Amino acid sequence: NFAGNTLAAFFASRGNGNTRQALGNVFRLPGIYAFILALILRIYQVPMPAIIMNPVSLIGRAAVPVMLMMLGLQLSQTPVSKRYKEIGVGVFLRLVVSAVLAIILAPLMGLAGLARQVAIVQSGTPAAVTSALMAIEFDADAEYVTSAIFFSTLFSGVTLTILIYFVGA
Repeated sequence: NFAGNTLAAFFASRGNGNTRQALGNVFRLPGIYAFILALILRIYQVPMPAIIMNPVSLIGRAAVPVMLMMLGLQLSQTPVSKRYKEIGVGVFLRLVVSAVLAIILAPLMGLAGLARQVAIVQSGTPAAVTSALMAIEFDADAEYVTSAIFFSTLFSGVTLTILIYFVGA
């Protein structure tokens, strides 16, 4: 998730500027510093007191509902893009092509059993809500991104059902 979000921020930011500016924008994200701090604390096995972990856990549990509310707000304020062909390609790539690639690559990477099932099903999930947040933050094409999230979520009921049946979960 860290690598994906970092790359998403970089590419979203680079669309409106140069590479140096995009790197600068990436290093303005607090997630990078939180990741580095967490990695250091993990390496040195620093125990976290409950006074810190309880609020962090509470914030973590609130993240998904808050992001979904933000997506709903974005959907209500953004008209559905009329670029149906582009959206269709994006949704097809996300829901179908990525799942087919996972089916092909999973055995090559030595994944079997539950790990294989999870990797394949995860690869066919709809576009992430964080994509819309990145598009808004870095002034990318929020209308397209929001529409892609909406339609990939709408059609994922069908594609995920097929994937789950395929992997035998």
